[in-house]
Amino acid sequence: METKEYMKRLEAYNCDVRGALERCLGDEKFYLSCIHMVLADKLFEELGESLSTGSVKPKI
Repeated sequence: METKEYMKRLEAYNCDVRGALERCLGDEKFYLSCIHMVLADKLFEELGESLSTGSVKPKI
């Protein structure tokens, strides 16, 4: 899939692509590599499970 298609899909999921790209200095390839790194992280999956079950407690 091309970079532009990824960006469109992320925007469709209400991701702040514009804001993220600003933080990545406009480097789309770097931004997508970060997305892929996060998605490959097992802890990210565990976070999703915890959020869906409501077992995440905020620390203030």
